[in-house]
Amino acid sequence: MSGGVTGNEIRDWCTTHIAAMLGRPAGDIDPDARFARRGLDSSTMINLIVAAEEWLGIEIDPDSIYEYRSVNALSDYLATLVDRR
Repeated sequence: MSGGVTGNEIRDWCTTHIAAMLGRPAGDIDPDARFARRGLDSSTMINLIVAAEEWLGIEIDPDSIYEYRSVNALSDYLATLVDRR
């Protein structure tokens, strides 16, 4: 992936990816709702992390899904990792 991805782009990507996993429209995904509240389990979240690693070209600690529990929180965290790269 080329540099210059923004936090908003990461947020949009996460929202779209989660919506696809749930079979729902992206507009139904509340970016502040906890992942567990949306019905996402740890194995589903690992899928999200792996896909984000591939898209962003970074390594993401799998335990981050327990610390950053919403689209907004995870997106902000991923944006800091991209910035450090």
